[in-house]
Amino acid sequence: YTMGFMEEEVFQVYISTGGGYWTFLFARPGVVPDMTVDVTFNIDMSNTEMSSEGVFLAGGSLFGSPGDNPMTHAPELGEHVYTITKEVPKHYSGNYIFTNGSSAGWDAKEQLGGQECADADSYNDRILVTGAEDMTISGCFGLCGGPLCSDIYVPDPVAVTFQLDTANVPCEGNPFVTGTFDGWSSGGLELTLDETLGAYTGTRDFMPGEYQYKFVCNGWTAQEDVPAECGVDNGQGGFNRHLMVEDGDQAIDLPYTSWGGCPTPPALITVEFELDAEDVPCGDGNPWVTGTFDGWSGWGLELMLDWEGESYYGSIDLAPGVYDYKYVCGGWSAQEDVPAECGVDNGQGGFNRQIDVSSEDLECDYDDYGYEESCWFEVGDEAWGQCPPPDFCDIFDCENKLHAIVLVDTSQYDFETIEVRMTGPWWNWDPNGGPIATWHEFWDPRDAQDLGTGGFFHVQFDPIPTEEMQYLWVINGETELGELLASDDLSCIPYTDYYSYATRAWQPEDCDPQDNECIFADMYGGCWMDDEEPEEPEEFVGSVVACDPWHYENGYGGNFFGVDPWVADLINSGDVLTITQGDQSHSFTVQNLSTTSIESCVDEYGDPVNYYVFINGSLADTFGEDLMVGSTFINESLVLGCTDPMAFNFNPDALWDDGSCDYNEPELTLTNYVTYEVQTLDSYNNGTSATV
Repeated sequence: YTMGFMEEEVFQVYISTGGGYWTFLFARPGVVPDMTVDVTFNIDMSNTEMSSEGVFLAGGSLFGSPGDNPMTHAPELGEHVYTITKEVPKHYSGNYIFTNGSSAGWDAKEQLGGQECADADSYNDRILVTGAEDMTISGCFGLCGGPLCSDIYVPDPVAVTFQLDTANVPCEGNPFVTGTFDGWSSGGLELTLDETLGAYTGTRDFMPGEYQYKFVCNGWTAQEDVPAECGVDNGQGGFNRHLMVEDGDQAIDLPYTSWGGCPTPPALITVEFELDAEDVPCGDGNPWVTGTFDGWSGWGLELMLDWEGESYYGSIDLAPGVYDYKYVCGGWSAQEDVPAECGVDNGQGGFNRQIDVSSEDLECDYDDYGYEESCWFEVGDEAWGQCPPPDFCDIFDCENKLHAIVLVDTSQYDFETIEVRMTGPWWNWDPNGGPIATWHEFWDPRDAQDLGTGGFFHVQFDPIPTEEMQYLWVINGETELGELLASDDLSCIPYTDYYSYATRAWQPEDCDPQDNECIFADMYGGCWMDDEEPEEPEEFVGSVVACDPWHYENGYGGNFFGVDPWVADLINSGDVLTITQGDQSHSFTVQNLSTTSIESCVDEYGDPVNYYVFINGSLADTFGEDLMVGSTFINESLVLGCTDPMAFNFNPDALWDDGSCDYNEPELTLTNYVTYEVQTLDSYNNGTSATV
């Protein structure tokens, strides 16, 4: 029991009976206690469409059901404010709620789940505590705070999607999600079967807040037992699932889970970063990516400079989700200032970059040799302290439109009078009949530098054509035909006899229906890469790797070291390898190659992820230290040559392509000839003859 004075001559005794309570008031002789106070309830309905039945006070032990206590309009308090005054016991503690209409019953009540004014133990109703004086309570329908809705900051709701495995669900109908968000009604959110996923799914908006929930059958006919390892104590000897929704969150897809089981961890996604090397202030050190994924340690992911010295690259495996990050020098010795226009507020007067890592936005590549598809999330080319340049479709409308682009060496023309357009069968090959292209400067100066021109000419087709479009580009009334036929590369020209005609063509299937953009680009008078010098073949340089933690940390000191499987294919017994670490280089003869079956060195199919190369001699003795992961080597015995069987000089013994493949047919030289006499006769044996 609990005792407390209500007034000087009156005190209260509260006695709990386990399943309820009694309250007794005791007064001195001759004293008649005033038992109640007036409580005025004001509710602002401006943020919701009001029912024609009106608004009502209900709930708790005092205010009955929807419809019992109609409220009256009080325009003097606000245009959409309704009020009611009720007598309530002094020092009362209980609940109340407002309903928008009455015929819908409790479905018409305001939803406060997850907000600070909701009593999760009493259907998320509001809490009422009286004292000894009259009081007024003002609020906004469906929201905590007030006194008017306009006084309350209303965060955007966040869509949360639940996914439940169909196995072991004991419900006769669909399962439901229930929790603190619906007052544990058992009918909070019905999940329906998604036959594509093979799971029950459902989505509901949640206001920012902290929630507990579980999966049940409607009416509590069955409920799951949430495991302790993925639940929170419910105070009743069991556990509930937990959900945290924060202001500003993107849509949340909860991990796939099972009835009474813990969520299946989402597959990690490889995230690739690229940072322009210009303006990076890290001196001789490399820049790092740090963010919410590593607790802003300043050492999250080290980026490595490419061999051309133009960009830093790095990748890290992350679970799907939204991450804030920025580029720093190691240990926060320097950090970029992310511009506001491409950042998110970090709450400290600055901005962070942000990515939403999702399996729906992956770049993928299929390995024809290994019969495997590899996918990754590409952050894109970024620059220290700068916003990424906009994408093409940020500048142009790409919805159901075809964009044709041509690059022109404008130095060959008077830019003030140049006219670029298209021609083709659709325009009867009239050089002045096709659509005129408009000039656009590159918004990314790196494009201008790479392509050697300040911009491009552009034609838009709306909607995307559904048939093949044959065409040529035209400048000042003359087509590009002469330049094309003079080119030594017509690989981009589908229709040509190489001396009298050449016609470009675009096909509808050139555009991916899954991609919200349809763009093609040409080089006027030729094909891409026409004028570029052939690239020098990449030399083979192998790297020392390790699959077991010990060698990864400590290196190799004996007579072997690790390499990737594809590198092992380029090494044979007896080959001479020159290994470089720091400023030392030493040569060793290969004895043999081997693998190991320890768990960290095989993949899920039992295939090795590393090979060991055994050599003559000791690495530690030769180098004076252990050979560390990342050291490099070249194979002095590697056979170089043309590895393409389609080339005329294909070398079947070559293991590494040296760029020497020759695809030009050899010229035929006439070394001998025979003379024949040919006669052409009609049916009467009349005719002529010729010698060939």
